[in-house]
Amino acid sequence: MDRKTASGIMLTVLLLSILALAFHIPSVKAEGPIATIEVNPDTLNLKSNGKWITCYIELRENLEVKQIYVSTIRLNGTILVARLFELGDYDDDAVPDLMVKFSRTEVTNCILENYRMVGRLGEVTLTVTGEVGMLPYFLILTFEGSDTIRVMGK
Repeated sequence: MDRKTASGIMLTVLLLSILALAFHIPSVKAEGPIATIEVNPDTLNLKSNGKWITCYIELRENLEVKQIYVSTIRLNGTILVARLFELGDYDDDAVPDLMVKFSRTEVTNCILENYRMVGRLGEVTLTVTGEVGMLPYFLILTFEGSDTIRVMGK
């Protein structure tokens, strides 16, 4: 996908997000799982000075990731997406995904506040939620997906 097309898609996603918020379109909880989430890194070193935690979101076949309202995405219910997001196919499975980034500092703080780790190593499950529009019906579905990562440090 060329840069101009990607910019157009991102602008469309942003405008749809603004419209959904402006008109307060109610969202509906979807039947069954509609999202697959992959969080990177698979092992998070709490002592690392990295800047981002990356998350890839794929939707089931009748939904399109370009219709996700990025402004509604949350990690563990509270952490907002940084302004960095991109459409692509991270895992080369011919299913489009949306890559979003979260502040590594905020994720680390969330883990330290909400999870009990034994010793210096543990596993935590991170949950990503958000909303996706179903055009042309102006229906908004909420999605949720989780991924478990290893945590080490502190």
